[in-house]
Amino acid sequence: MSNNRLTVGILVGMVALIVGGLYLAARLSTPTGVKMSQKVSASVTETTKERGDVGINEGLLITDFLISNTGSDPLALYDVTTSCMCTVAQVEMGSVISPEFRMGERSSYVANVPPGEAATIKLIFDPAFHGPNGLGSVTRQAMMRTNDPRQPKIVLTMSANVVQ
Repeated sequence: MSNNRLTVGILVGMVALIVGGLYLAARLSTPTGVKMSQKVSASVTETTKERGDVGINEGLLITDFLISNTGSDPLALYDVTTSCMCTVAQVEMGSVISPEFRMGERSSYVANVPPGEAATIKLIFDPAFHGPNGLGSVTRQAMMRTNDPRQPKIVLTMSANVVQ
């Protein structure tokens, strides 16, 4: 009887390892069609912006960052996420605006920035999200992956001081 329990326990453990491995591989994989390219060059003018004092009840604080493609192949921006649930990020190219991206969410969305063009990353922070406990200095980020092997991850940071 104890041999059967041991065998079942080993089988359950192996299945859990396989399922966990498949889940992790899916989370770390690159979306279909995105390939690293030496001909891509992501150029970010500013990665950090200080916004100063912002009133807790003033509404959403939107901070724009510009990412240009100075290469000769399309720049892919994907796996966009944020550092906190009080913040969302969006990718804007001309009149096309991506869905909102949040902390901990995974999306198959890929923004392809043509050579010589740029995308605006909107970091949208809600100063009222945390209520009165959210007063004071805050730092929020948008993170994304790229197909530029010299810059496979871009982190954009916004700082502010939430006041009453």
